[in-house]
Amino acid sequence: MVYLRENGNMAISSYSTKIKSGKQDFGLKPCKEFEYLGNYKELLCRWQEIFSKENIIVRLFDKNEFYQGDLLKNFVHSIGLKWDNEFVIPPKQNESLNLIGVELLKRINQYLPWRIDNKINHLRGGGDKIYYKVFSKL
Repeated sequence: MVYLRENGNMAISSYSTKIKSGKQDFGLKPCKEFEYLGNYKELLCRWQEIFSKENIIVRLFDKNEFYQGDLLKNFVHSIGLKWDNEFVIPPKQNESLNLIGVELLKRINQYLPWRIDNKINHLRGGGDKIYYKVFSKL
């Protein structure tokens, strides 16, 4: 099963990830990475060569499209398993930042870089985890 994001949402998520990794503002401009990752036709053709077409289930990566609004439940439901209480649901990770979080972190990155001389800047402390929790998209 493969979940594909709408290209605009993928670009926003990619931008958020780069800001979270310490990059300063670089704008939302086309890049080779996006051309590669966002070319779903090419991606699915490559996968089809390996897994064959009948073994690929394509779904939209959108919380509103998930079964009961949950990605894991959607996956389990789509492959015909029965959901039970023994499934361990891990905490959400790598959530995209909301607009306020992106703007705040861009400014923090500018004045308090994530790395200095290719070493982690310990002056940032553990604040990043707090930013991600408070400013993640709902």
